[in-house]
Order: sequence, then C-alpha cells, then structure tokens
Amino acid sequence: MSSNSNFQTLHLLSGLESMYLLIYIVPGIGLYDLRTYAVKNSVHAASQGFLPSSRNRTLSYLAQIGHILSSSLRLVVVRLRNLEACSDSFDVRIYIIYQPTILGGREAFHAYIYIHTLGKPDSTEHIYYAQFCDCQLRRFNLVSFDLRGGHGGTTGDRVPFRYGQVEAAEDTMRLMDAIKLPPCHLVAMSSGTTIAVEIAVTQPERVLSMFLISHLCLEIPLEVAEGHEEVNEIWASAFPDESTVKEDAIYDAGFGNIQYMFSNPKLSPLVTAMTRVTYPVAMVRWNYHHLDQFRIMNLDFYLNRKSHPKSVLARIIGSVKLVHGSEDVAYPKSYAEEFLRQLEEAGVEASLLEVPGAPHYLSPDFAACINPVLHKFILQNDRFDLALCAPIPDHVVSPWEDKMRQAGLNPDGAEDADSSSDDGIIINSCLPSYLVETLDFL
Repeated sequence: MSSNSNFQTLHLLSGLESMYLLIYIVPGIGLYDLRTYAVKNSVHAASQGFLPSSRNRTLSYLAQIGHILSSSLRLVVVRLRNLEACSDSFDVRIYIIYQPTILGGREAFHAYIYIHTLGKPDSTEHIYYAQFCDCQLRRFNLVSFDLRGGHGGTTGDRVPFRYGQVEAAEDTMRLMDAIKLPPCHLVAMSSGTTIAVEIAVTQPERVLSMFLISHLCLEIPLEVAEGHEEVNEIWASAFPDESTVKEDAIYDAGFGNIQYMFSNPKLSPLVTAMTRVTYPVAMVRWNYHHLDQFRIMNLDFYLNRKSHPKSVLARIIGSVKLVHGSEDVAYPKSYAEEFLRQLEEAGVEASLLEVPGAPHYLSPDFAACINPVLHKFILQNDRFDLALCAPIPDHVVSPWEDKMRQAGLNPDGAEDADSSSDDGIIINSCLPSYLVETLDFL
C-alpha cells in the first residue's frame, strides 16, 4: 500500500489505565491490503500510545477480515478490565458494520448487537454469517463480537469460576460503554438469550427490542442438563494429558453437540465450513490446560442459569420476539410458550414465531425464514426516524466470507463434493493456515 489515506484510527480513553479502544474504519479494503497495513503499522501504533508494546500482536486480528462491499467495516479491539477486580482483563474482538451516510449523527445510529451462544465450538460471532450478508439487514448498523472464555478471537484472562448470565451481561454492557453505543436492539440465540434478557432487566433503557432465537431463559430441563454433562465428560476425556489428543473423543463430543445444535447429523455446506473453522480452534482454546474454561462455558453456564420473576421481567421496556424451531431436539415448543406467557403476564409486548423444520441453531440455515421477520420487527420497534436509514443495498458480502470460502463454502451456490458432511463434525488437528495468526498469541 502506497498510502494509508483509506484508514482512520481513533483512540478513545475511558480514564482508566486498564482499558483501551483501538478502532479501524475500513472502507472497502481487501484482506491482503489490510494485512500489509497491520504489519507496517504495529510498531507505530504502540509508539503513539494506542496500545502497550506488549500487545502489538492484537493487530494480527486484522488479518481475519474479508472483503466488505456496499458498506464499511470496523474492527475493534477493546481491552476491558473488571472495574472491581482489577486483575481480570481481556481483549474483545468485534465486527461493526455501519452505513457511513448515517454514522455521523448519533441520533441516527441504528445499532443491532448480535450475541452468540456459549460453550459450543460453533458458538462464535460467525454463527450470524447469514444475517450479516442479508441485504435488508445490512441497511442497519450491525455489531457482532466474541464472548470471552475461549470463543473465537477474544483472548485474555480466564473467566472466573462463577461466570454466568450476570457476569456475561456486565461484560457486554461494558463493551457497549467502551464503543459508546446508544440504546440498541439485541439479537441473541440459545444461551446468548439469557445475556440479552439480563441486560434488558438490569438497564432497560439500553434495549430497544429483543429478537430471541431458541431462548434459554427458564431453568434447564433435567434431560438437557444430562446431555451437556455427557458432552463435557467426553470432551475432557479427549485430553488425558498435555501431550495427548484423542480425536475419536473429539468426534463423539462434536457429534453430541451437532445433534443438540442442528438436529440432523448431515450438515449444510455453511455449517460444515463453520465446523472446519471452529473445531481446530476449540482444540487449542479448550485443550488439556483449559478444560476448566470448557466446563464453565459448556456446562456450568447452562446448569446455573436462572429465570426471572414477573416483577423483574416487568422492567423490560422494548418488544420481544421469540423464535422457536419445530425440530429443536432439546426444547419443545411448550418451553417457548411458557416464557411467552411469563413475559405477557409481566406486561411485556411479546410474540412467538415457530419455524417449521428448524433446529435449535436457526441462524445459519433458516435465515430465509427469520431474516425478513427480524427486519420487519426492527422497523416496527425502532425509535429513530427511519427516513435516516440507508437504502437497502443491492449486494453485500459477509465479513466472514473469505474465511468460509477457505473452509470449503461456495457462497455462489454450487456445492462441492466435499462441502457437506454426512457424518457431522469434521476433525482436523492441523490448523488451517488462515487460523495460525489468530492462535499465534494464545
């Protein structure tokens, strides 16, 4: 790159030495130009005080961005520290897609935060791949991030032994504070819904609405708890010592997770690509030395979740849309209906959509069913002047498209012979080259 004129770097100080925010605004820059920029400017960024020199390699996250068309993308690396326990800090990776025509006015900043699920290898921000490449949804500003505890590109201190919906909600709200988001719409799936609801009852004024896919906002059924316990035991058995990995156990744990998430062990090309990306990372992030993190996120978070009484649910200000898949093997429709009843009795405006044939994880393969409903729901519940919204673009590309293409996905429609899996999860202990930089500093 001969010029850096296409880049704008912002440094926002919170007044706390333990927190920094580094934002890159990237208008239409491709992967390789971005990689070059990261290499050329890492030392300069540290010397200018943008981040401590020991953290230069956080800039390697930039290598994970793909080509962005029709709108710009921000990659934000935020260092957060627990405001009460100063020993707890972590770097959060976030994707922010925004419309430049409306970004300048805060009153017109339509923000939609996507909260992924926890503790599953496919539980990272790209689980919303099909939402981030939807033309209708991309007229708005979309925010996606990796939660800590071994998810995706977020790194740092281990999650504490008691880490649940309250702590995860606090992390998310601190992130909203750090990037100065106004009140937002929350889109969440599975265990991410407990975080969204926790935010909505803790700081109701921050949540304009909630779109909750396969909610887990009631206590866990016994048989589902037993399934999580079994998967945790099998995964732990795959790492009997620091030098051994039993891939057959990884496969068995993966098969159990696939049944829970997608019902049918034959995966779509998109989900197959996701597993190719996430499982090699999971085998590093939740290996022998990090099995405690896997247990906290994959088991304890689920077992210890709490529902809210009617008096607390009554604090919710915005509307709530519940979405349930008819083929969810873990949670029947009655589970969604019970939470709907509780919301309505608390005076919350709520409704339920059932998607025929859909599993627990609806977002990848049933986007054609839920995306139009989400778009309509947002338009019905946005407090801002919709005339300020950007027009619907003709074409957009998911920020994770390059990553998925390298994992075998053909977004153009033609299915390769190796692009779907009859046997569920694909195990490959050798990390793909495009993941090496991300894991280099774990």
